[in-house]
Amino acid sequence: MVSGREKFGAFIRREREARGLSLRDMAKKIKVSPTFLSKVETEDWKPGEEKLRKIAEVIGCDPDDLMKRAGRVPTELSEIIKQS
Repeated sequence: MVSGREKFGAFIRREREARGLSLRDMAKKIKVSPTFLSKVETEDWKPGEEKLRKIAEVIGCDPDDLMKRAGRVPTELSEIIKQS
């Protein structure tokens, strides 16, 4: 894994390419359109928690790390924060 300074979309693209997956192949695996995934990689779109977890599964990274890179807080943590 690279420094936390790497942009979210660039990280996803690098990990996808490292696994030899085309944009279309990965989009199929996470059940989104290639356009959606392209927008995620160019940071025109930040996916929700469910899609982030699917992306993490496909690229083999920790889902919570990917959530952090995307600037998102997992639902469980968000609930704990709201209760405090």
